[in-house]
Amino acid sequence: MNYHPNDDLTFQRIVEGVMAQTFGPDIFKDKPERNQRFLEAAIRLFRSCGGNATEAWRMVDYVYAQPSDAKIEEVGGVMVNLAALCESQDVQSTGLGILYLERIRGNMPRARGIERRKPRISPSPEQTLGKMTDPLTLYQLTDKTGKDPAE
Repeated sequence: MNYHPNDDLTFQRIVEGVMAQTFGPDIFKDKPERNQRFLEAAIRLFRSCGGNATEAWRMVDYVYAQPSDAKIEEVGGVMVNLAALCESQDVQSTGLGILYLERIRGNMPRARGIERRKPRISPSPEQTLGKMTDPLTLYQLTDKTGKDPAE
């Protein structure tokens, strides 16, 4: 197969346009924010397919015990595994991605409000890890309003 990574960026460019228009470059291009939103979406998908928190934490421990690969390797792995997961769950990934973008585009104020209320998990190590009593409390660091429940 002769494929160059820049050959087909159509869906990615569509996402870029919708995200930039909806959230602006400060949020859309913020790398820690995008990492957190990707992890959140992956965990939500995992849960919706029957996964549980214990399995998720075991996978976190496993992944962090391994050496880190290059981003281009990991992106390829995510794409292949997402397609395989969707196939096993009888859902069509690209079509659902486009429908989700249309939902965002159709109600940008609501999407912006949801984004504002999402927890910011990694502003600094002192604000997150220092307050954890065990790994399963990480998601409890902020409530739905974005306020720290410990305060």
